[in-house]
Amino acid sequence: MPLPWIKYWLESLDDPKLVRLSLAERGAWWGILGLAGKCDAGGAIVSGSEPLDLDEIAEALHIRTAEERQALESMVQKMEKRGSLAWNDMHTLTVVHWEERQRIPPSARPESVRDRVRRYRERRKETSKGDAALPLPEAARGDAAPPTSEDNAVLEVWFGVKGFPQGDAALGFLNQLKAEFPDVDILEESKLWAASKLSAPLTRGSMPFKQLRSWMMKAREFGQKKIKKVDDRDKYNGQRYGHMVKR
Repeated sequence: MPLPWIKYWLESLDDPKLVRLSLAERGAWWGILGLAGKCDAGGAIVSGSEPLDLDEIAEALHIRTAEERQALESMVQKMEKRGSLAWNDMHTLTVVHWEERQRIPPSARPESVRDRVRRYRERRKETSKGDAALPLPEAARGDAAPPTSEDNAVLEVWFGVKGFPQGDAALGFLNQLKAEFPDVDILEESKLWAASKLSAPLTRGSMPFKQLRSWMMKAREFGQKKIKKVDDRDKYNGQRYGHMVKR
């Protein structure tokens, strides 16, 4: 199962609210965002239903020195004035606009992904019971081998992308990719592709299988270029005075 994560918005590199913070204060800000993501309470910094005070927040962020504590406190004060942090009526520190900026769609949450994978595996079992079972989709026919653990990991990544087609066709397509791109780490590239969908989500007209094939082609080309660069280092070059030297 993928590890929990939060979104990093590239605009933050030039956000006036942040660039006016010191580097230590920016570190404290990203610590607060990570802690809010871990709390999973709509941006509120809580433990269960109880708010964390600054001492507890500092402990959760592993703050040990007076300088780090000062950076945390000054960051909270500045970002509160700039409208990015707020203390609510229950004295809970809250990241403002958390749901708007960091909301993970229900379909991408771990429990939803697990449910889709469970239903997918149940359908796979049904199709392997014999003649009475429904036939596999065209893209998956001829695939008698059960999916490996890595296959399941790839499918889990794909099914975690909102709008990705659910069904057995995904396994047939995965087997096609494995045959076509034996030199590509399909699992890792699938994770990168899925991450790219956060900023460019699938739409009704998207063709995710075509996108994935194009992504794998680019990954293979990039890998071949890296290999060529390594090979080039081992070539001998004639230098100014005709000497042959190895790079």
